[in-house]
Amino acid sequence: RPIQICGWFNAQQAQLEAAQGSEKRVVVVVPTYMEAQTIQQTLRSLKLLQPSPQQVIVADAGSADKTAELARKEGACVLHW
Repeated sequence: RPIQICGWFNAQQAQLEAAQGSEKRVVVVVPTYMEAQTIQQTLRSLKLLQPSPQQVIVADAGSADKTAELARKEGACVLHW
C-alpha cells in the first residue's frame, strides 16, 4: 500500500518518477516541541533554499503552545506524534 503523507506524497509514484529520470523532489522534515517563538522564522528560511522544498513537514511532539497553528499558517503540513 502506498505511503501517503500530507495528502500528496506517494512512495510508489516517487520511485516511478525517479526511474524515469524526473526531477527530484525536496522534502524537509522539521521536528518540533514548543517552538512557537521560532517556527515561523525557521519555515520562512527554508523557503529560501535552492532548490526550494516542494513540501515542508513539521513533526510536532505534542506542543501545548501555538507551534502547530503557526506552522500551518506558513504552509507546512503538521503531523503529531
